Amino acid sequence: MKPPVLDALSVPLDGACLVEASAGTGKTFNLARLFLRLLLEKDVPVESILTVTFTEAATAELRLRIRQKLAEAASFFAGGESEDELLRRLRGAADPETLLRRARCALRDFDLCSISTIHGFCDRMLRENAFESGQAFEQELVPDVGPLIEEVVRDFCALRLFGAEPGTIAEIAVHRSLPGLLELAREAVRRPDAVLLCEPEAPAPRPARGRGRASQAGAAEEDPSWRAILEFRRELVEYVRRELPRRKRARRVFSFDDMLLRLAQALEGDGGERLAEKIRQRYRAALIDEFQDTDPVQYRIFQRVFQRPGIPWFLVGDPKQSIYRFRGADVFAYLEAARDVPLRLDLDRNFRSDPSLVAATNLLFERLQRKAAPFVLEGIPFAPVRPRENARDRLRWADRPALPLVIEFLPASDEQGSRIISKDQARRMIPERLADEIAELLSGGAQIEDRPVSAGDVAVLTANNDQALEVQAALRQRGLPSVLVTERSVFESEEARALYRVLSAAANPQDAGGLRGALAGELVGLRAEDFVRFERDERAFEQWVEQAREWRRLWRERGVLSLVAALLDLRPFPEGPANAARLLALPGGERRLTNLRHLAELAHREEASRGLGPEGLLGWFERKMRDSSGGEEAELRLESDENAVRISTVHKAKGLEYPIVFCPYLWDAVKEPRNPAFLAYHDPACHGRPVLDIVAPLLSGAKKGCEGFARQQADREALAEGMRLMYVALTRARHQCRILFGRIGKSWHRSPPAYLLFRPELEREETMDQVKKWTDADLLRRLEALAASSGGKIAQEEFRPRPAPGAAKAEAAPPALSCRKFDRVLSGAPLTTSYSQMAAGDPRAGERDWDALAPEAPSRPAPEAAPAAGRVMLADFPAGTRTGYLFHSIFEKMDFADVDGPALSALVAEELPRHGFEPRQAAAVERAVRAVCRAALDPGDPSLRLAAIERQAVLRELPFVLPADLSRHGPAAARVLSRLLREHGDGAAAAYAARVEALSLPEVRGFLRGVMDLVFRHRGRWFVLDYKTNLLGAAPEAYRPAALAAAMDAHHYRLQCYLYAAALRRYLAYRLADFDYQRDFGGAYYLFVRGMDEANPPGAGVVFDRPPLALLEALDGFFAAGPAGEARP
Repeated sequence: MKPPVLDALSVPLDGACLVEASAGTGKTFNLARLFLRLLLEKDVPVESILTVTFTEAATAELRLRIRQKLAEAASFFAGGESEDELLRRLRGAADPETLLRRARCALRDFDLCSISTIHGFCDRMLRENAFESGQAFEQELVPDVGPLIEEVVRDFCALRLFGAEPGTIAEIAVHRSLPGLLELAREAVRRPDAVLLCEPEAPAPRPARGRGRASQAGAAEEDPSWRAILEFRRELVEYVRRELPRRKRARRVFSFDDMLLRLAQALEGDGGERLAEKIRQRYRAALIDEFQDTDPVQYRIFQRVFQRPGIPWFLVGDPKQSIYRFRGADVFAYLEAARDVPLRLDLDRNFRSDPSLVAATNLLFERLQRKAAPFVLEGIPFAPVRPRENARDRLRWADRPALPLVIEFLPASDEQGSRIISKDQARRMIPERLADEIAELLSGGAQIEDRPVSAGDVAVLTANNDQALEVQAALRQRGLPSVLVTERSVFESEEARALYRVLSAAANPQDAGGLRGALAGELVGLRAEDFVRFERDERAFEQWVEQAREWRRLWRERGVLSLVAALLDLRPFPEGPANAARLLALPGGERRLTNLRHLAELAHREEASRGLGPEGLLGWFERKMRDSSGGEEAELRLESDENAVRISTVHKAKGLEYPIVFCPYLWDAVKEPRNPAFLAYHDPACHGRPVLDIVAPLLSGAKKGCEGFARQQADREALAEGMRLMYVALTRARHQCRILFGRIGKSWHRSPPAYLLFRPELEREETMDQVKKWTDADLLRRLEALAASSGGKIAQEEFRPRPAPGAAKAEAAPPALSCRKFDRVLSGAPLTTSYSQMAAGDPRAGERDWDALAPEAPSRPAPEAAPAAGRVMLADFPAGTRTGYLFHSIFEKMDFADVDGPALSALVAEELPRHGFEPRQAAAVERAVRAVCRAALDPGDPSLRLAAIERQAVLRELPFVLPADLSRHGPAAARVLSRLLREHGDGAAAAYAARVEALSLPEVRGFLRGVMDLVFRHRGRWFVLDYKTNLLGAAPEAYRPAALAAAMDAHHYRLQCYLYAAALRRYLAYRLADFDYQRDFGGAYYLFVRGMDEANPPGAGVVFDRPPLALLEALDGFFAAGPAGEARP
């Protein structure tokens, strides 16, 4: 039975009242009236009326409406005019002076008014009643606990599977998908009151079609592994529910949901009644807006506090518009309140839409209600609404009225209309056709009242953010202005990635690769020719390095906002505009600039509130990008207020209205539950108790159809939410709504449009599977009949591409198209190789490069700082790759000129544990590093020492990539290389040539890659240097020239030396305009660290080589593509 209509002027102001406010029926207007009555009629102070709504935006709107109504009341009671019947009635029933005093006091104290979100209310109550609620004083609010949940899930998997039997691990791994487990954990946290169903046997039979839980148990026996997997999932849920709160307490953080849970727990605990009484003393009345978006926890809070005789509290909402399940909203909590609250009222007059559109919506849902539950779930009926008084249809074409509700049918491509359109096909077709249709609407003479329809009158509602972006791209191609109104996070945008690159470059200007990435991004926008110029003109690139340093200085001294302001004022090209103007001129320029400023504002807020420096802020920015989080404040902002098409998701459009609305994606509104780890639904046998079922998906994998009841219930609730989404979409329009429908996807018959349009064609006992058999012709025939019986309220059209306005018709037939033939032969050869891979081809495995290939030697006691007599330093230091990595890392990061300062000690202390060494080994490492830096590399030139090289004359860890094609040599590659060494090399190369023949070189066809430890310039000449930590022996004799020459050959360091020299020669010839090898190339140094003790003779541990130019030219030819053996300089 339909509830009575709410009369805000006379409804009793005591006790609980549930008000169902259909879309457009003046919910906010009536809330403001109820607030005014409580204030003026019941004399409740403004600070004693609790008003709760769902979002910050709704809070701001409600606050504005109430303040305006108070100002109107004060003016009226002071002798002004008003047409508000409520104010007239109040003046006739009470003393005007008293009413004026109350209104003015309320305006004066309006800042004390408690209008907030539910989370704001709970947080305030917890803080103000910290002792009663047990709330900690110092805690940090974390808007997104997703990373912490993922951490808990990963820890559980590690703990649970460590040491398990291999068979158990393999069995669980087959059924365990980390994303599925993460979603299971999130659902368990989001719905703490959900019952975990982890047993296949049902406690009672279920009235469900098909297989029930009794048959589930039988199916489970067919797969004995199900019990281990089920136990794994059950333990995961219990672990997450137990461990997540513990970690939050330990880290002193809490989430928005924790605010609700903690207040609910405090109210239900030992001191709960005392806390509830304190809240009631503060708030003598409550107005709860958007109650359809509540959840069981919120309802328990309000019930516990305000369910007392004489306390007025109004629950205002519309279950038909409950669409925020993904945020925790639970329409079953509303249905529970509807059973509990004795007084239910209705708002039945629509103030938004034209009369014909109201009638069309009524017709569709009333027609459905005669055959089935209109919103699938029992307890959510459809109550028809009336248009406002004196309303009339305001949209028309030049020569006729426009029909208010248009159903556009997307036909299949085959003539019989029996083929189903795939969702991918539909997503490709719809944006282009929709853009054409909007262009035709804007140029076709449609009018609202006496003015033409403009882009700002049109809105497109989508099911998700990706569809919104696709529609905007199609509109942009046609030159139609549009703006996005979505819930997508600004951290998902390309501008976020581009700004992150700039911030990274500013934080680390010496990272040439990172700086180049920032300069190539859209925020600076350098061109390819600019980077080519950098290769030839180092000074040009150095200017950008200085610019990055200036950004860093601004960031550190004045904050990130100053950096972004400088970036927008920057002129990347002297002849061009500043960055802000350049970005604005790009396609989607307003969106780009809006996103950039939004990101800068969020970064500044985080920087200021937490006192973060560049490194800390960069870490925060990276986490936000990775998690795409940030809450409501990070949602994309409207980039422009100009006359433009609004593109929004249905969720974001709730509460808004538009003159003309296109709904092309309602067929995609149902998100069918397909998580392999769980099903979430409500048990109808227990008044909608939430259930987290981890049995059904597992058993459906064991035997198709075994999930029975659980799957049916989950699918039913998914369709119900889709129907509520469809109702919200249809009721956004003021003048016209256009919905698209077609046989799209395999489950098209279970989509909301199919249920709304064709479920009335079936008998009550029939299911929508009957509709699945219908062809396009069957559907069109029924749609045409519906339009004909609507009395001119509904039209049916075909959704086909339309010619763009003014486009000329093509006269000539399109040219015949054909695919290009692929006639290349793909090589199976490796694409890259390196020195290490080439040297690894030596069959004498025991003589490989100890630096890179030797196994770890067992750790020995920490050596003394000074070696024993007759032994080299580090003689007792472990051999192996860890030692090599340790010294390479130190040499890469240290300042050669500052070997005696504290910086070296700090660096060594930092690197030792990172590479698995103990702090007591620091003295020996520091002594060795100092010895290497102080050693004279050239006995004839004492100034040639690492400690004396200027910082700007050093390139560390210089990578190179050279073209390499050894496949043309085939198996003879090693022999060809050996011959080149003998013919073009010096005596050392000739001696080494015999050893090269034993190599088995990879037949690579691609590139030779490598990294030079150090390149430096000394007295105008360039050198390449490599560090070696090989333990050649404990005695100094092992590091004398003859022994080192043997080691260079045995480990193929000689080949590495030639490759590095060839790479450096190419690099210098490219970067230096007048490079001359004989004049500018100094040679190659190999430093065997263990032998470079200052007590040893000069030159100990040092190998120098300067390959002949002819040899390097021959190596170029050996690696380059061309006829075998051809040398190309």
